[in-house]
Amino acid sequence: MYNVIAQAGDLGQGTIDNIIIKPMVHRIIGALVLATFLVAVVWLVMLWIQKRPFDRIALVLLIIAQVVLVVQILAGIKLLDQGQGIFQLYVHYVAGIAPIVLFLAMSWIRFRSEVIKAKWLAIVGLISLALVAIAFTLGLMFVSQGLQALA
Repeated sequence: MYNVIAQAGDLGQGTIDNIIIKPMVHRIIGALVLATFLVAVVWLVMLWIQKRPFDRIALVLLIIAQVVLVVQILAGIKLLDQGQGIFQLYVHYVAGIAPIVLFLAMSWIRFRSEVIKAKWLAIVGLISLALVAIAFTLGLMFVSQGLQALA
């Protein structure tokens, strides 16, 4: 098994300061973000096309996708704290965080029906899926280029 988390010693006062995560953790979670968003969006689009109401399955899938995305954001913040975000474009960060902002904004809206809610969540889901795919692709591209530049 790969050693993805290491103890660094006395880097700071808090325990989290002394834990170092490797970029591979961020890549693995990024793949999970893509997978969970894909599953949630497929379900939402199916509800939209069939004009079915937003259901419990959609709710659970969205919760899972958003929790995985938050874990990914936190791993990215930890990597930045470790000084490992220098090869990224701001688009990577914006595209990675924007889906959470979109779903947060959607939670403030009261819909006339659960069918309309499913439609709008499918649209936001499609946009979010595109954004996380952009963030994932850019992350892989620029980290690879950055590591080659250091070699």
